[in-house]
Amino acid sequence: LLIPIAGVGVYETTDGGVSFSLTSGTPTSTFFNGQMDYNGVYYVNVGGSLWRYSGPAGTWANLTSQSGAQITNVDAFAVDPTSAGHGKVYVPWGSDNWHGFQSTNADTSNPASVTWVGETGGTLVGGPTAPSYDVPWLNYASTGGGSASTMQCDKNGRVWWAGNQGFWYNSVI
Repeated sequence: LLIPIAGVGVYETTDGGVSFSLTSGTPTSTFFNGQMDYNGVYYVNVGGSLWRYSGPAGTWANLTSQSGAQITNVDAFAVDPTSAGHGKVYVPWGSDNWHGFQSTNADTSNPASVTWVGETGGTLVGGPTAPSYDVPWLNYASTGGGSASTMQCDKNGRVWWAGNQGFWYNSVI
């Protein structure tokens, strides 16, 4: 169990909540949208950067500063929670969520070896779709999707988010 406290850091228990301790190297800025993958690796937006905690009694790494990709101003992101998708992370970029970066090894033991593919100046990484129960015209909107306030990845690897005008999904991850 991890408990983030803005301005202080992230506390962890490894004994079922009997005791908590501040994680070593913990970021202390504002925490937003924390998600955990199948192997217990924790990802969180800390002040606009994507950080990773490697698991129980683990270490912290700023993935945006080590990515090689130009990932900046992280808002929402999605982590694949399935065992087959461990290490898969999708980070949207720009004002819509069909441009972005994805990593298939974000949980690798060496943060410097995390690789990202995707947005390099115009490449689409899939396209958003409005679910059948949403307003049908959303599938024909020119920009589609809008900015996400939160994103989640389902058991099928589909990324879901609430955009400016509706509810969307993308199967890129």
